[in-house]
Amino acid sequence: MCFENIIDLSSASRIPEIQTSLRKLDSGKLKKTLLTSRSSDEWILNCRGFIHIGFYESPDNWAKLSEAREKKKKTPKILESLLSSCKTPVPSQKMYLFLRICGYHYGQPFQAAHNEHGNEERRQVTADVDLSRLSREDHPTSLDVLLHLCFTASSAGGTVPMATKHSIAHSLYLDLE
Repeated sequence: MCFENIIDLSSASRIPEIQTSLRKLDSGKLKKTLLTSRSSDEWILNCRGFIHIGFYESPDNWAKLSEAREKKKKTPKILESLLSSCKTPVPSQKMYLFLRICGYHYGQPFQAAHNEHGNEERRQVTADVDLSRLSREDHPTSLDVLLHLCFTASSAGGTVPMATKHSIAHSLYLDLE
């Protein structure tokens, strides 16, 4: 793009009229473009150049929104199922001791998970979490406890060694009541 002149937005002139022109060149996807404006009686060239236009398949937004709505409807049932399946108590202090033995030491202010319960078979965990008082901010203790819960779930509540390879949390449900 080559910028020739500015668009006059001063209060002394009237609201500018802007015109964009795209003209196809021989190369197909390359277009010559001109941007002109007029705030008085004459048209002024503001910029000129070339634009490459390519079209790519994009996912159907309607289908994505519909899928998101369906997931949202299922979330309370999934959360209820999770809460009822996690019956084994996981003593928080023992879990933080286990993490310390594994090399993850968290001081008292960062030990925000309490009332933890797990399902060893499915490697799931629930907990009450002390969120930062500034709950609208992503406070380090609030974010860090999500990592603690992943450790608790992947180690079956501190009963099996933690993975030394990459692992992934498949889902995370938050009930902010």
